[in-house]
Order: sequence, then C-alpha cells, then structure tokens
Amino acid sequence: MQPRTNLAPSRKPNLKFKLDSTLIESKHIPLFASWIDKKISSHYDSKNIPYEFNLLYRSSRDGFNFETFHRNCDNKGATIWIAKIQGSTQLIGGYNPLDWNGNKAKITTNSFLFNFTDGKDTSSAKLGLV
Repeated sequence: MQPRTNLAPSRKPNLKFKLDSTLIESKHIPLFASWIDKKISSHYDSKNIPYEFNLLYRSSRDGFNFETFHRNCDNKGATIWIAKIQGSTQLIGGYNPLDWNGNKAKITTNSFLFNFTDGKDTSSAKLGLV
C-alpha cells in the first residue's frame, strides 16, 4: 500500500474546481467537503464546495519517501491523503485538519478515516470519525 495523493482543502466559496488526481474523480470532492464539515447525512453538491483542493504530493510523481512527503505537505494546513490498495479498486484515506510539521504528536477530534471498497463508486464509502 502506498500513499498516492494528498489534497489540501482551504476555504473558498462557490468553487469550480479542476481535479488533478489519478485516484479520485470530481464526484468524490462533495463527499470530502461534507465530511470535513461533519455533514454526514447530507452532502454538498459540486456547485457549492466551500473548499479548494490542491494536489500537494503524488508518490508516482514525487517519489515515495518520507522526506519528499514532508517537504511537499508540511505547514500547508489541513490535508487529505488517499491511497489505492494494490491489485484492487479499493481506496483508503484520511483527513488531518492540522498542519503536518515534524514529529510532534497533536490532538484533534476533527480527523476522519475513509474507505471506498470500489474507488469509482462513491456509494461504497465507509467513514470513520475520530
């Protein structure tokens, strides 16, 4: 399993976005935005996403190592990371609302983990709140 994509959300109303990902599609973004705002039973539609998502790190492009991940992702604000399980269509990932920076542990109750048993099918999503 290799982390493949890391997206950083920042507040921006009425965003029209261009997604630069090899793992997810634009239909995943409303789910992520809704989960960030703890809207579990209802979701944003693609026209009212209150966040901007920018690709910070892709292991196939940037290399799969600790130093490159932190060089690209430290001090960038909240991030989402996504990985594809090798030999399957399953995607797993998580949301960190805090900055990555160094080795210090931080505490938050706003993180979450997710799993798409079929990465192309958003209805296969499972969410784990921390």
